[in-house]
Formats: sequence, structure tokens, C-alpha cells
Amino acid sequence: MWTRAVAPDRSDGSSAGEHNGHMSDSAKTLTPENTSGELKGSAFTHTQNTLQATFDTGDFVGAVEFLNEVMPIAEELNHHPDVEVGYGKIAFTLSSHDVGGVTTRDLGLARRIDEVAHNRQS
Repeated sequence: MWTRAVAPDRSDGSSAGEHNGHMSDSAKTLTPENTSGELKGSAFTHTQNTLQATFDTGDFVGAVEFLNEVMPIAEELNHHPDVEVGYGKIAFTLSSHDVGGVTTRDLGLARRIDEVAHNRQS
């Protein structure tokens, strides 16, 4: 079984959503009504408490290459998707687990993943 220690997101020890006793905008959960405009034209859909998208990649190698392009973005944003890699497809599920729903952090990562998909098609 894999385990890992989770460190606070900020140098002052506060969590990703809390700073100086106040919740930041990135920690407020969003409803499908809140995200519909942002997701227009996106591969992602807002389903319950997650954003989800599946991309066709042609084969397994393409799926892994897609993931390799997303990995540094997730690290840069310090926000990591749940990923399912299969033959010819890759699926992403985004959610801010610390608040139990979709936040602006998820929308930002979804936007960047959509950009990767678009650039791979060009």
C-alpha cells in the first residue's frame, strides 16, 4: 500500500484554502451553474462534485505521452488530477478534496489540460 505525507500548501502552515483565518476564492465550491460558462467549449463536464473529461489518444503510448505533458502542469499548480490511463484513452477527474468539490483551482487545471489536448491535435 502506498502512503505519503501531505504537507501544508503554504509556508505559514495554512492549508490551500485558508489564509489568515479567511477562506480564499479558490476554496469556495462551485456548482454546475457556476462553471457552465467557463466550461463552454471544454472537454470537461461538471458532474456532481468533480470535473471529468476523457480524451482519445490513439493508443496506450499516446495516453502516457499525454499524461507526461500534464504532469508538470499539475506540479506547477500544485493541484493533481485523478487519472485513468487505458488503451487509446486517458480520463481526468478533477476535484478539490480539501473542500469536497469543484473550485477555481479545478477550472484552472481543466483549462490547461484542454490546452494540452488542443496542442496535441495541431
